Amino acid sequence: PVYALPGSTSLSLWLCIAAILVGLLSGVAGQTLLRLTRIARERAAREEHQGRMVFATTAAFTVLGLVAIPAPDILGNGKALAQLAFDGSLGASAALALTLLKPVATAMCMRSGATGGILTPAFATGATLGLALGGFTHSSSDVRVALVLAGAAAVTASSQKAPITAILFAAELTTAYGEVGLGRGVAILLAVVAAV
Repeated sequence: PVYALPGSTSLSLWLCIAAILVGLLSGVAGQTLLRLTRIARERAAREEHQGRMVFATTAAFTVLGLVAIPAPDILGNGKALAQLAFDGSLGASAALALTLLKPVATAMCMRSGATGGILTPAFATGATLGLALGGFTHSSSDVRVALVLAGAAAVTASSQKAPITAILFAAELTTAYGEVGLGRGVAILLAVVAAV
């Protein structure tokens, strides 16, 4: 697995409710990420023909560098950010801030002409969203891990418009097949269904 997950999660009514809530929020987050990056790519294509890309790239990466001073986890494609969420290394407020900042940073870089996709940024955005909700509701650490995984799968499903792929992708990156467990498996399914 790419991401190591601690322990396991038991199925509970609270986990199901929280997973649905994460899914609903993830649906909005995934569609927002998709729209922002689509607009950014379209504008970057227009700028490229007008010869302004050097200035746009310089400005975007300067802003990103300044934002990274207080929030260094915003940098990169999102792999390290997702691991921080799975580890529970971020507080709820920091996770929420990064949930909002990561899609904006991704779109800003694409707007400047940088190339890349949204799969890993979507996964990371969902992971931080799940961690934020788990933190703000004072959920136990095992429930928080399940919500991080559910959020990652749900934002990925929403932004990629591929729910089955997102479920399998989340399982593949985090566990050996068959080791997801009932609690986490149900949380992923509920969140993805609510997101799409």
